[in-house]
Amino acid sequence: MTKLPVPEFTSEAEEANWYDAHRDQLTDYFDEVEMSASSLLAQHDLVLDPHALTVLLGEEDLTLLQKRAAQKGVDSESLLSELVHQALRVSDAA
Repeated sequence: MTKLPVPEFTSEAEEANWYDAHRDQLTDYFDEVEMSASSLLAQHDLVLDPHALTVLLGEEDLTLLQKRAAQKGVDSESLLSELVHQALRVSDAA
């Protein structure tokens, strides 16, 4: 995968012309980058889950979550999922 050096441009038109002239090389490069990224994800069993959610917790809450997860013998993510599930069911009943 050879990275194509991009020169400094003096105008937007010059830049547009350069990208147009190198379209095939750039497409090939980006295809290679995409394949490399997919391969890397596969090697590390990283799956982009459409149901995944990032939750920002305060340090105290995170510490408590980790402590309770360890006590239950589960990982923090599983416990958090369980707690959210329970809280949603309780709020539905109210």
